[in-house]
Amino acid sequence: MTAEEAAHVGMVDAISEDGQAVAAAEAWAEEICRNPTPAVQGAVRLVRAHRDQPDVAGAVERSVFGELWGGPAHKAALQRILKK
Repeated sequence: MTAEEAAHVGMVDAISEDGQAVAAAEAWAEEICRNPTPAVQGAVRLVRAHRDQPDVAGAVERSVFGELWGGPAHKAALQRILKK
């Protein structure tokens, strides 16, 4: 399977130019880090739950959603959307 085929079927998020993988990964990480800390931490919890405890991952997802929905970061994001 080529990189383009992997991207087309959703196996990869992006394809970098030869020799640019590290720079592309760093740019992607910087983009993630610009998100509110609680949201990033919640996403990490979900990934770990699905990886390590798939039988309880749904409960973890509901917990994280409940913690973040309506919180300060969520309200700020909604305000940004409404201003557009």
